[in-house]
Amino acid sequence: MCNRTDCYPIPTAQELLSDPVIRAVMAADAVDENQLRSLLEQMSRRQTAETENTAAHH
Repeated sequence: MCNRTDCYPIPTAQELLSDPVIRAVMAADAVDENQLRSLLEQMSRRQTAETENTAAHH
């Protein structure tokens, strides 16, 4: 038996942003894809920096 992430791998941001349903919701909500990608990249960099900082102090 597999656990959830083995059976259903977590999709990448690229995969999510390519999904037609996600794109339709983004369009309905007037979400700019480039701004969303930029926000996701900023969040990823911040999380990576925080993880590295925490690891360096332990």
